Amino acid sequence: MSRILFTITFVFTYLSVQAQELVLIKESQISISTIDQKQIRIQLIFDMPEGYEHSQGAFGRINQGKVDTKLVMKSKKELSITKLDAVMTPSNKGVGFRIDVDQEIINALLSGDFDYQFENQYDLYVIQRKVGSPTDTTRFKLSKEQIINETKNKLTLSEDDKTELVESLNGHITRTENTLDFGIIPSEKSDTDNTEFYASFSYQKGYIFPYKNPFFFSAKGIISTNSSDSLNYLSIYPVSYRIAEYDKSGQPKNYDLVAQLGIEGNQTFTNYRIAGNLYWQSLIPNLIDLTMGENRLRLKPVVKIGAKLYKEYDNNRLVETDNEDSNQVFGEIYYYIPIKKLYSLILDANAFYDFSESLNPNGEIKYNISATLGIDIPKTGFKTIFKYLEGENGITYQKDQLLMIGLMADLFSQK
Repeated sequence: MSRILFTITFVFTYLSVQAQELVLIKESQISISTIDQKQIRIQLIFDMPEGYEHSQGAFGRINQGKVDTKLVMKSKKELSITKLDAVMTPSNKGVGFRIDVDQEIINALLSGDFDYQFENQYDLYVIQRKVGSPTDTTRFKLSKEQIINETKNKLTLSEDDKTELVESLNGHITRTENTLDFGIIPSEKSDTDNTEFYASFSYQKGYIFPYKNPFFFSAKGIISTNSSDSLNYLSIYPVSYRIAEYDKSGQPKNYDLVAQLGIEGNQTFTNYRIAGNLYWQSLIPNLIDLTMGENRLRLKPVVKIGAKLYKEYDNNRLVETDNEDSNQVFGEIYYYIPIKKLYSLILDANAFYDFSESLNPNGEIKYNISATLGIDIPKTGFKTIFKYLEGENGITYQKDQLLMIGLMADLFSQK
């Protein structure tokens, strides 16, 4: 009887030791997807004997409830940590991790300002089996430390992949996400003394054919049920061209140089012009931290400096004047500031100088500013917002202010 007990004890002890043996990682492979969902993927390839494969079905069974994977991004300059949901999937060669990326995430990854790694809350187990022999199996441990070590700062892309991913997300530096906000202008704040409905949008998308081209479409505007509101405008640029996004070695620069040709006007186009822009835009260091230690991704402000040439074809100015052929110089800053867990402040400011003596007889620098306080609505793509605009419309040259309460959504965003 003692002999039998000894044998059983030995077998269980052997299996326990065997289960703790760490799986060997042969290599990691990086890939991307730009069709439909934009993703970066890393595959950990196991070092297995010839003729063996990883059992995908067994992975799901023995690790049920233990797969909880995050991409953890740690700022190199600030005491901030961001955790993003990731997906782990088994294959017959190993296990893979993938993360859906948008413009914010890819900008952060390309900035070099973050260390990053995939993490799983629990140790996992894998079974390697001989092909054609389901009973010839070996069980190994994939520890949470291995996952960290094998993925830490490993999301390095080839220049072709980097170019493809960046261009599928509408460029290396995107000034704003594709967004739509809409809401109500209270009657006491409207020009008509009636409640008005209002919408503001920004949209940018690269042209698909031919692929990997530097052309993209851009549109931005403010419209409302009061079509004569002096702050309403539409800017549509069907031809936008990135001149200098990459250097001679193919490395992405930390700035964009963009040329545009399009049409600008008020909401009803009773005032419109053909315009061409040439502008430079780049990132600058973060100016303020209001996260209070919460898990929020902080992006750098984007500044833009440029020149505009335009030719008016119609105008409805209060003082009758001829259509103008003139030019402007302008500067802009866009800054998305996350606040604590659910709040955000979006600052968008523009200043311009028009060289037309009739439109700018006093030689003044004009400006317009927008401040939006947003509150995230959990588990939706919306924010409740309070938006304030003030300044001079650079198309109609009328000055006004606006207070709006409503919702913001990234309905057009490329994910």
